Amino acid sequence: MKKVNGFVCRNCTCVIDLDGLSMRHLWRPGIRALLRVIEVVEANYPETMAYLLIVRAPRIFPVLWTLVSPFIDEHTREKFLIYGGKDYQGSGGLVDYIDRVYIPDFLGGDCYVRQLLTCPDV
Repeated sequence: MKKVNGFVCRNCTCVIDLDGLSMRHLWRPGIRALLRVIEVVEANYPETMAYLLIVRAPRIFPVLWTLVSPFIDEHTREKFLIYGGKDYQGSGGLVDYIDRVYIPDFLGGDCYVRQLLTCPDV
């Protein structure tokens, strides 16, 4: 285990922002790549993920979740928390899992994030 700022880091919480996800992103190579990432994490780092917080999940997300979730180990699946709309803000949201100073400003936190790159549409 590596010490970070005097503390041992045992696990991490990851935030995935799905703002802008649409049907054009649900194509076979994209889903296959996502499943491969999950497979690698489950096989090599099973207990390092505390939570995976999915924010701003669009209405199409249940379709993707239905396709992907059966391939995710049940113990890992329990670590996924999904927030649609703005329900990630306030009580019961991100601040219950991450200190506000580490939450990006565009998600309502205090961490200023300067946008360095703009990704083109897929």
